[in-house]
Amino acid sequence: MLKLALRNLRSHKLRLVITAGAIVLGVGFVAGTFVLTDTLGKVFDDLIDRSSATTDVVVRGKAVFDSAGGDPGESKALRADLDPALLDRVRGVDGVKAADLAIVSATTQVLRPDGKPIAATGNGPPTLGFNWSDVAQLNPWTVAAGRPPRRAGEIAIDRATFRKGKLRLGSRVLVRTPTGPVPARVVGVLTFGGQDNAVGASAVAFDRATAIRRLSPDGKVQEIDAIAAGGVSQTELVARVKRAVGRSVDVVSGQANVQETKSSFRSQLRIFNTVLGGFAGVSLLAGTFIIYNTFGIIVAQRTRELALLRALGAAGRQVFTSVVVEAAVTGLLASLGGLVFGLGVAWLLKLAFGALGVDLPSVGLVVTGRTVAVALVAGLATTTLSAVVPARRASRVAPMAAMRESAIEHGGASRRRTWVAGALLGLGAALMISAAVSRSLARVAFGGVLLFFGAIVLGPVLATLSGRTLGRLAPGITGRLARENVIRNPRRSASTAASLILALTVITLFTIFSTSFGASINAATARGFRATFQVTSGAFQTGGLPPAFAEQVRSLDGVAAVSGIRRGTVGVAGGARAWFGVSGRDIGRLVDLQVEAGRLEALGPGTIAVDRTYADRYRWKLGSEVRTRWVDGSIHPLRVVAIYGNGDLVAQGPDGHLLVDQSVFDRAQPAALRLDNRVLIEAAPGVPRERLRQAIERTGRPFGAPKVQDLAQIQADQSRQINQQLAFFVVLLGLSVIIGAIGIVNTLVLSVLERTREIGLLRAVGAERGKVATTVLFESVLVAIFGTIVGFVLGTSIGSALMLSLRGSIETARISIPIPVLVVYAVVAVVIGTAAGLYPAWRAARLDVLRAITVE
Repeated sequence: MLKLALRNLRSHKLRLVITAGAIVLGVGFVAGTFVLTDTLGKVFDDLIDRSSATTDVVVRGKAVFDSAGGDPGESKALRADLDPALLDRVRGVDGVKAADLAIVSATTQVLRPDGKPIAATGNGPPTLGFNWSDVAQLNPWTVAAGRPPRRAGEIAIDRATFRKGKLRLGSRVLVRTPTGPVPARVVGVLTFGGQDNAVGASAVAFDRATAIRRLSPDGKVQEIDAIAAGGVSQTELVARVKRAVGRSVDVVSGQANVQETKSSFRSQLRIFNTVLGGFAGVSLLAGTFIIYNTFGIIVAQRTRELALLRALGAAGRQVFTSVVVEAAVTGLLASLGGLVFGLGVAWLLKLAFGALGVDLPSVGLVVTGRTVAVALVAGLATTTLSAVVPARRASRVAPMAAMRESAIEHGGASRRRTWVAGALLGLGAALMISAAVSRSLARVAFGGVLLFFGAIVLGPVLATLSGRTLGRLAPGITGRLARENVIRNPRRSASTAASLILALTVITLFTIFSTSFGASINAATARGFRATFQVTSGAFQTGGLPPAFAEQVRSLDGVAAVSGIRRGTVGVAGGARAWFGVSGRDIGRLVDLQVEAGRLEALGPGTIAVDRTYADRYRWKLGSEVRTRWVDGSIHPLRVVAIYGNGDLVAQGPDGHLLVDQSVFDRAQPAALRLDNRVLIEAAPGVPRERLRQAIERTGRPFGAPKVQDLAQIQADQSRQINQQLAFFVVLLGLSVIIGAIGIVNTLVLSVLERTREIGLLRAVGAERGKVATTVLFESVLVAIFGTIVGFVLGTSIGSALMLSLRGSIETARISIPIPVLVVYAVVAVVIGTAAGLYPAWRAARLDVLRAITVE
């Protein structure tokens, strides 16, 4: 039986290739994801090793906050800054060979003469400023040309930025820093481990005094690094330094610091891996439907062969094993092919990172045993499990079936199938309706899964209805034949469309949710935005505008109100929470927070404003005392002076529960967070807006030419960002659409083989080659349209329910269905369906008439 299974594979090479193709794509995505993340992990591990491996002891502020159980997005270990005077105490410890300060800012950029940054900002690599250290073992940077900065007004920059800006040694530039713009002269060009920059990051080095003054508003530093003298272990030196500096700071070994940094980065990579893995899972699920359908058809076509085997004494278990072996061999070959394809996927993704400005060193792709194991298991499990049901069906073929002239697969809509499908659909719909009322994302997800599988189970019924209605659109006798072919075996038609249904369900879901989310956010912005302009820096992650920018804007003629918005972390009610620093006197004029009690203008030293959600949760009222824990560990009670309805517009997210005046915020947060993520500006009555815009832009040039936007531009920018994310998801999910097309090709090719005699008889009675080919093409198009309609209905239903479940966090939540986009999807699906039918149609048209009519 094993030999027979292998012989069947060898004799049907085309079927093997087409069937394996779907699994190759899915496994390739899985393997490519793991290869890319492992490669990135190695790159950044090497980067961390080069920058920190020679450090023996790290002195840093204590980690007061941990985000576990707190609001999402909080810093895992937010630490207080250090007094630079602590350096002398560290240097005086017995066993310390050398020590130096470490000051890093993620908002330092070299500007062009027009004020625009040389290095890319936005979602690209960070732009860093740091202090130059003369301790070679503590400094991963090397001077490639010129010399290090020695005094105020001198800088050294990475070679990539130096070349991009077409600078020369001695060039005069303006540097944007957290304390404002700094004029400087380029005296050195730096490399990092032989590379032109640190994995795409633009870097600026200052002398120590300038770095302390310019990169840290309060003159403090992030950490102090030390090197052990000969014969002193890291463990021993850590103990000695701890005794010298006291318990108010954190002292760890260099090795522990390196491992902690690597672990933090690995956790971020796992998120990236999970996202890509989700899309890979969709692709594999689409491949599962194809394998199931393929082996179902194969078993039907080989009914006589299997019956003869049973008549000759083969047990049902042996027949079952032979079919499973065919699937397993197909899965093994597909997995190996997918592993190779995955290397290409990882290479392309690596190139995409380069296009985004993340210049990865020229390291080879990392392929681990885990990646190989996951790829093989994913491919084998998908194919083998998908073939179990067809294999069981094969094992039950009766020996008397060999007496029949032919055997076809019977598969209609049984009553039991209809009842099961109805139960799944009803329960799924009920869960999603209740989720929209109770605002439960978990119910939407579970209900959506039930709804999808209910539709798949009900597929034969839907395929019959679709064939009878849509089939009337296909003209002539060829259209009628195509319609009858779809209706003849509705189970097969439904299985063929299953992969396409899955792809279009997920794509439509993402599209509906993204456009609805964008419309909801724009509606919230339109309702609550009172400012004339919003200014953003476009800098990476923690980047923002120095407070000096808002102060200079405040002094402009025609400005009525200004408030920067700063985001930080505070300890409240036993957890780490997000809070926001604003101008108490102005924020109420710039944003409508739906104040329910008190006055935002009362915000100042010793006070706080809270939203209704937190007020109800913690039973706070006007005058209540809120005990806050600051980053240095100290406890500060703040009095509630205002309760507002919704702070989403300030937070640009659902975590705008706490507001304080910037005077309180700046005392509580480390220097890196005392920056304005956004600055809101209100024009005085009668002031021409364009004139004020130009004045703001002139003021912003030394600060990196930040972006000045009015309400319409803000909404357009938000829509653009959402559309970019949607395009990214659609491109990734496009792979599952391709797999769906492979399923159509595979089924139609097998269907042509099954109907060889029928096609021969049609040709014998006068049907032209073109008529035969057109019949197969129409059949492909009907299946594609059927899959598209079902996918659209499912995706729209789940996406709408998902959006409605967010009404608790987004008051302006609304459903927006982008009809033009869905029309484009439909056209693409039909085109793909037509293309999928081309090869089977060509194959059907070229069948030899005499041979075809003699086939049993």
